[in-house]
Amino acid sequence: MCVTLRPVPWLPSPNVQLYDVICDAPNPAALPDASNVTGTFICAGVGDTVNEATGTDPVALAKTLIDFAKDHPQLVVKGGLVSGSQMLDAAGVTPADSVIDVGGGTSPLAGALLGRGFGDVTVLDISAAAMEHARRRLGPRADQVHWLAADIRVWRPARRFAAWHDRAAFHFLTAEPDRRDYRRTLAEATAPGAVAVVGCFAPDGPQHCSGLPVARYGPGDLAAELGPDWEPVAQDREEHTTPAGQAQPFTWVALRRTR
Repeated sequence: MCVTLRPVPWLPSPNVQLYDVICDAPNPAALPDASNVTGTFICAGVGDTVNEATGTDPVALAKTLIDFAKDHPQLVVKGGLVSGSQMLDAAGVTPADSVIDVGGGTSPLAGALLGRGFGDVTVLDISAAAMEHARRRLGPRADQVHWLAADIRVWRPARRFAAWHDRAAFHFLTAEPDRRDYRRTLAEATAPGAVAVVGCFAPDGPQHCSGLPVARYGPGDLAAELGPDWEPVAQDREEHTTPAGQAQPFTWVALRRTR
């Protein structure tokens, strides 16, 4: 079953919370408090769960979303203003900018960015199967995204991007040669003035992810790993909860390329 939580796309408020299509194996996530939500929402279900709400009272509509999340936690994933896109906002990235989501795979970020009016979105992942899952979830909107199946360590970008987004790809690179290759690709895919947003497990996060060892970083360590050409502009900490209920603390940094 799939459930869609998506706002009216033309609302001008920058505080509108965006909810993308729910995949068939989602991560649960808490919806924001009603007091933090503005705008007119449409909440529509598919299959044996149907829940619709439209109107102009943001508190009532937010309560509808929150009640739905409580009743169906296994179906809810927040696909809009997640930490990664909040960090893009903090760094001044706008819908006029090109964005590449590195290791994006099944991530809902591409759909969330499309919903916010971004017109140049690329997803790169080593797994073509993961991206196919994301394409199916997006439906017809998948044609608005550029999909690249490649290993970030050996990929040679044919163009440059205004914003580079990476949630939990870099932390799998535990060997220095692999991180060096990542930095080279990052340099080739961006120009001075570009933004990089990277999220990795925090120092108190798990030592393994998907059965593989990972490197853990604080904000300063993560920024240092990307090199002297990148100046930090924002940082954040995310407490992600897995479907099994385990906490995964993330470190997020947003940096701007200076040279």
